[in-house]
Amino acid sequence: MAAPWQLSRAPSAAATWAMKSPSTISPLVNSNFDPASERIWVPSSTSGHLKMTKKLFYAAAFAVALSGCTTVVRERVVVHEQSTDVRLAPAPIQEVIPPPPASGYAWVQGHWAWRDHGWRWQPGHWHQGYARPMPAVIIEQITVAPSPALYWIPGHWSWHHNEWEWSRGHWER
Repeated sequence: MAAPWQLSRAPSAAATWAMKSPSTISPLVNSNFDPASERIWVPSSTSGHLKMTKKLFYAAAFAVALSGCTTVVRERVVVHEQSTDVRLAPAPIQEVIPPPPASGYAWVQGHWAWRDHGWRWQPGHWHQGYARPMPAVIIEQITVAPSPALYWIPGHWSWHHNEWEWSRGHWER
């Protein structure tokens, strides 16, 4: 007869019985412990190893199959440097401000305005009533030219109807 540690009983191909001391295994800790025979049921490493090997093989085959489905896309970046023709207004002209014609007048400073495809100086003048000073220039984003033949006219302030009005920048031929 074989020694107790050599005995094994296989209830299925996936498990074996191993001899364990009752002092080292508690039934509450390990539900595979058989108190009658003082043996614990231990899964067979061979069948588990085979199942794990199969799973790894299928996972690797799947990864290899997917790797064949990928392609590397390389976009060619083409940058066209297009110089934008901007028609800036000339520097303001220094004006000599004459005395007001009467009390109750305000000075409207001279300014450049875009008229008839060019910058025209609008001289300063006296305005009857209140006239606020010209506001600060609004910095605009220059858009892409619709045609290379066009040039950009920046936005500017103009005096119209007793008030400063902003004329937006635009493309012109």
